[in-house]
Amino acid sequence: PVTFRCLCFDMFGHGRSDTQPIDEISWRPVAVALLAALTAVKLKPQDISVLAGHSMGGWVCTVAAALSPVPFPALLLIDPVIQPVERYGPPLTPEAQDAAKLVRQMTERRKDAFESPSDMFERFKGRPPYASWHPQVLRDYCNYGLKSPSCVHPSSEVRGHSQAAPPIRPCQ
Repeated sequence: PVTFRCLCFDMFGHGRSDTQPIDEISWRPVAVALLAALTAVKLKPQDISVLAGHSMGGWVCTVAAALSPVPFPALLLIDPVIQPVERYGPPLTPEAQDAAKLVRQMTERRKDAFESPSDMFERFKGRPPYASWHPQVLRDYCNYGLKSPSCVHPSSEVRGHSQAAPPIRPCQ
């Protein structure tokens, strides 16, 4: 029988870890930390079948692959935050500033609180890109992608279950 091992890393300020949010400008330290984590568990890029990431995680996987002296066999990037090269780094062109503003506005409107994972599933199942996902994959995303009300900070305006990766943080 074939055996697989899956390792999942919470990024700074995301998931269920107690870390503080990462710097709003630079995500590069997260890619460096991912490579360090792989080294800590004694994994080399060639030992990994697929390095996968969703949204900001897709960007982190891409940068980690670019920084690694040894190539990864494959990357699986799910809805990655990847922009044309001219949109990175200062100075931002007026077009890039407008695009960043639009993305931020769209992200700010994204719902962060749900009554339950089932509520999130019902909201997402007919919307792109989630409508193209296998229903069980989307259900798992909803079940494991929310913090329970007991994990939400008391000073937060969020009521109910909130996303483990807050909508506004990945786009800052």
